[in-house]
Amino acid sequence: MKTRIIILLLTIAAFSSCEKTGINNNSILVHVIYNNAALPYADIYLDVDSIGSPLDQRKADAKGEAYFDELAPGRYYLKAEGNVADNKPARGTAIVDIGRTGGLDHSDITIYTE
Repeated sequence: MKTRIIILLLTIAAFSSCEKTGINNNSILVHVIYNNAALPYADIYLDVDSIGSPLDQRKADAKGEAYFDELAPGRYYLKAEGNVADNKPARGTAIVDIGRTGGLDHSDITIYTE
């Protein structure tokens, strides 16, 4: 009887330690570009629709990149806003579908701003 309980507990522990794929394990690496060059320190907004308040916001680094992780599978709308010479605004958008195959998904997305 004790042996069966030990085997049962070991089996449960083994299965509970497996990585869950497709559930909040998805990520997006965003590259923001203006005039064929990186747009550093742009604000990047992530949302599940094209209107309303964003789910998350990141500031691009000096290379014009930002990373969103722990995302559920689905369609995401990205918007980038930054400033270029003479404080001129630069804006761009992109749409990405991630994690729809049921596995871990990492997407590299480039947002071209104007």
